[in-house]
Amino acid sequence: MSNDHAEYTNDLDNLPIGELRKKAGIYRVPLARDMTKEDIINAIRAKMAEGKYALEAYGDAPKPGYARIEVHLDPNPTSSNRPVYVCVNGYAVLIPRGIKVDVPIKIVEALNNAKSKRLRENASVPPNNPARFYFEEVSNYPFSVHGMTPGPDPRGENEKVKAAVHLPRKKFHEKFGYWPREDELKEALRDGRLVIEYVK
Repeated sequence: MSNDHAEYTNDLDNLPIGELRKKAGIYRVPLARDMTKEDIINAIRAKMAEGKYALEAYGDAPKPGYARIEVHLDPNPTSSNRPVYVCVNGYAVLIPRGIKVDVPIKIVEALNNAKSKRLRENASVPPNNPARFYFEEVSNYPFSVHGMTPGPDPRGENEKVKAAVHLPRKKFHEKFGYWPREDELKEALRDGRLVIEYVK
């Protein structure tokens, strides 16, 4: 479990069982009627340990590199209001609806770009007029931004691996002015013309 998730779940001990059941519902934690407070806390902690969910916002402001957002509940009575899955360059997260959560700023941009066209009707236009129906671009996941703290981008493991793999080619290009073939890159690394320092 990450330090963030551990810090979040430490506060669970102080919550009454009714609040714990609500939090379990937010994160889709299955509960049985006979579960004790300790059982519920352990179930929530197990779900958080998976690291798939955005954390419910706490504190006065999000950490550097994060934004505080709320993905709105879908008012459609047939909607299940499942958490929204967002993936950017290997950083994947499930965002519960209807609560404020802290997510990397790049997730906000991804949500902004998640749009589709919906057919609308303009009732003020005569029924036989082709302009009565039109397409409107709407957000797939309407949300609000409640705060943003500039800072370094928190990268997922896939992003870190991808960046580490690409780094030698990038450094070669910066030093020699062109993108290398695989054999050129290996030779430059082998003979010391190119030295790579990996930073986590």
